Amino acid sequence: MPRTELRLTVPVRSAAPTSTRPNVKKLYEGNFSHWIVHDLQTVLQRSGITRKTYESLETLVVYLKSLHRHARDKVVGVIAEQVCATVLSRTAVSDRHSLVVFLQALRQASEPFRFLDLPKELRDRVYETHILDAYHGRAQHRLEGNGRLNSAPRPSIISTSSQVLDEFLPMFYMTTKFRFEIYLNRGSSVAGVPIGFTGVPRWIRRWARVTVKKNATHLRQVSVVGNGRAYFFTFSPGVGLRVRYPESLDQLRKTDWDQHVAQVEASRRLRELNGEAVLTALTSRPALWRQGA
Repeated sequence: MPRTELRLTVPVRSAAPTSTRPNVKKLYEGNFSHWIVHDLQTVLQRSGITRKTYESLETLVVYLKSLHRHARDKVVGVIAEQVCATVLSRTAVSDRHSLVVFLQALRQASEPFRFLDLPKELRDRVYETHILDAYHGRAQHRLEGNGRLNSAPRPSIISTSSQVLDEFLPMFYMTTKFRFEIYLNRGSSVAGVPIGFTGVPRWIRRWARVTVKKNATHLRQVSVVGNGRAYFFTFSPGVGLRVRYPESLDQLRKTDWDQHVAQVEASRRLRELNGEAVLTALTSRPALWRQGA
């Protein structure tokens, strides 16, 4: 699956389009029941049908069947003018040969769209688009000088339902590059003073505990960047855990990192873990951050 960045946008339904005639709204997605009771009677009155109330489509159908066929056919064209294009396009031309059939087709065509009715493959494509639009493949976090972690917001789509949450988050963590930017100044955590690399393990643990939680297994890349140095932690099922550290480190520190990564990777294979190894490599040897940064 291509690695992307997440920028999540949630479509917001625009206000219902209104007819150019006053006090008559067009039929659009989701307002069929209201339209039948409150707006259609005004439309039908223009065609000489003067009944004032229709409690439901079924009540209206019973009444229309009592009309002459010519009168019913005349009304079809009047109603079609009061239907928005998106709803009208979901009905067949043959549906308009009968007023009763046309109204029934309009009710079905105007039902609100249910995202979860889509096949899983199509839902995944929507998730990928949201991830790409929201963060462009990179979710940036900042370790502030006052000791706080300023995290990128979580995608708003996860608030729609528990099913969307369970489907979306694994893909989000698997395809997003998480980047932590820090200040560097002798490891101080005094308010207003940069905290440096020494605070990395503590803040990564907090991020994992509060935000990532059970989705740690889906992590694929986390980077830590500050003061011109960058550490890249990656995991892939075929290759395993890899860490790329700054070339400017001395040989002794490079050796320490290599040994640490090898130990974490061996433990990962033994325990059959996945992205959790990225968090382990980031947090289990605080001394490496004090030495190497």
